[in-house]
Parts: sequence; C-alpha cells; structure tokens
Amino acid sequence: MPSGFTHDIVTIATAPALGVALHQFGGEPAEVAVITGAYFFAGMMFSGDLDIKSKQFYRWRILRFIWIPYQRMFHHRSEFTHGALLGTIVRLLYFAVVVSLAWPVAHYALRREFLSPIDVALQIGGFINQNRQLSFLIFGGLFLGAASHSIADKFVSFAKRKLRGK
Repeated sequence: MPSGFTHDIVTIATAPALGVALHQFGGEPAEVAVITGAYFFAGMMFSGDLDIKSKQFYRWRILRFIWIPYQRMFHHRSEFTHGALLGTIVRLLYFAVVVSLAWPVAHYALRREFLSPIDVALQIGGFINQNRQLSFLIFGGLFLGAASHSIADKFVSFAKRKLRGK
C-alpha cells in the first residue's frame, strides 16, 4: 500500500489535472471548482484511510475523535471504507449522523435552545434537496477522490507483487 505521503502526492498532482480536464470538457468554472475542491478534500481529509490512524485521521486534529467509532465499526480496506462508491456513501452517511448528533449539543451550548438531532437531519436533507446540483457536484468530487485513493492502493499493491515475483 502507498504511504500517506504518496497518497498526498497523488492528490496534489492530480487535482489540478482533474480541474483542467473538466474545464476542457466544457465544465463551468464554478462547477469545476466545486468538483476539484471536493476531490482535493477527499484526498487530504476524507479518504478511505480514516478507518485507521492515518495522516487523514490526524489532520482532523481536535475533531479526530469523531472517526474513532468509524474505525471500530469497519475493518481497514473493507468495501465499506475503500470502495469508491460505497466507501464515499458510508463516510458521508457516518459524517451526517455525527453532525446530526453533535450539532444540537453545540447549538444548545451556544444559544440555550434545544434542537433535536432529527431537526438537524431534516435541515441537512432539506439543504441537499434544495441544492441538488451542488450536492451532486460535491459527491462527484468526493467519489473521484475515493476512486483515486483506491486506484493508487491497487496499483502499488500490483507493482509490489510484480517486483517481488522477479
């Protein structure tokens, strides 16, 4: 498997290339920026390696504790964490649940008004529904970032096997 440093290099090198390619295929600048930004975020902060104590995990700094239950729920490199589509969906759902549970506590601490996790989940759902195109673009970027991570994992594993065989 590639190191966290290698994954970072892949993300840093391919994000601009993705932006250029999307622009060349007629993407609007704002859409290209959203997809490329989500791709970069996926590579640096939201990758399949959040299932272990990785560079991405430690980048969450004070908030990294939110990923500890995720690490306990899933085995490293399972389809639920490293599958480009399923892994992205699982991380998004997990993160939405965490936000839905944590936001009411923060809201109460700041405003002394009770807000239920269900209210927060409905607000998140309403935002996604009202901003379907933006949500789709963000998901596309996150998916591409996860795919890039998985491809790098598979390529390095394949190369290591071939080199060991010779």
